[in-house]
Amino acid sequence: MDDRFTVTFHGDHVRVDTRATDRDMDFAKALWRAVKHACIENDCFNVLGVSLAPRDAPTMYAYAYAEMFKEVGITGRFRIAWVELNVEAKATTRFTETVLLNRGFRGGAFDTEEEALQWLLPESG
Repeated sequence: MDDRFTVTFHGDHVRVDTRATDRDMDFAKALWRAVKHACIENDCFNVLGVSLAPRDAPTMYAYAYAEMFKEVGITGRFRIAWVELNVEAKATTRFTETVLLNRGFRGGAFDTEEEALQWLLPESG
């Protein structure tokens, strides 16, 4: 497994922690394949992601992400709450959120883990 991310099951959600060193689509595919595997294995499709991206990415990255999701099998069944810790990378994260929502994926970009979990698991908040 790639040491730049961890994927763990927390009972009511799957948590992803990632500290990527670069914006790399092969890395993203490996991460999301691991997420998909954990979700299927645990029959839980609520995903909390906490990321510290190395830098902002070009806007085309958002469109590539939508195609990559299709390729690895991330569908509308998955609910994804994503927290980007790098302030400089938040603009791309928000744009990616918009692109993915417009393509039928379910998710949101949040400023804090608390906000993300409140959206992801409203009954526990």
